[in-house]
Amino acid sequence: MLLSEFPLNLLKPILELEIEVKNRDEVEEAVDVDMKISRKEVFSTILTEYYFIIASNKFLLIDEPIEEILRERTQHYRRLTKITDFWFLKSPKFIDSVEFTNLKATLPEKCSAIVSTDKIFITWLKLRLNNVAMGSFVAPTKDIPSPLESNSR
Repeated sequence: MLLSEFPLNLLKPILELEIEVKNRDEVEEAVDVDMKISRKEVFSTILTEYYFIIASNKFLLIDEPIEEILRERTQHYRRLTKITDFWFLKSPKFIDSVEFTNLKATLPEKCSAIVSTDKIFITWLKLRLNNVAMGSFVAPTKDIPSPLESNSR
C-alpha cells in the first residue's frame, strides 16, 4: 500500500507534522523532507485491513492452478507498475488469532492463505476457487502483530 493511499486523518496524528496537511502529496513531501519518522515506521503503526482466502495446502497447491493465477496477477501488476499487494502464506500465523477460533476449527492442520489489501481481488479469488474460506482482519494489533507471518512447521 502506498503512503499516498492512507487516509489523511490517520496520517496526520501519526506523523505529528507541524505543518497543516492539505493533501496526500504534502504528507509524502513532509515525510521525505522532515524525516521525523521513516516510511517503515508509518507502515508498522497504521492499522491496515487485510482480506484473505484460506484453504488446505492440497487444494491451493495441487488441485487448483493457484501458481498460474498469482503469476498472471504479478505480471499484470508489473505492466501497470503497481506495487504487489498480495501474498501467499503457508501456515499463516494470523489464523491463530482469537478472532479466528471458529474458522481454524474447520480448517485442516496444513493450510495456506492468500492475503491482500485489495478486497476485490480476494472476492474474485473466492468466486474463482469456490472451496475456500474468506475473511478479513485489521493489523497490526496485539493479537496479530505481524499479519504476513507464517508458523514454522
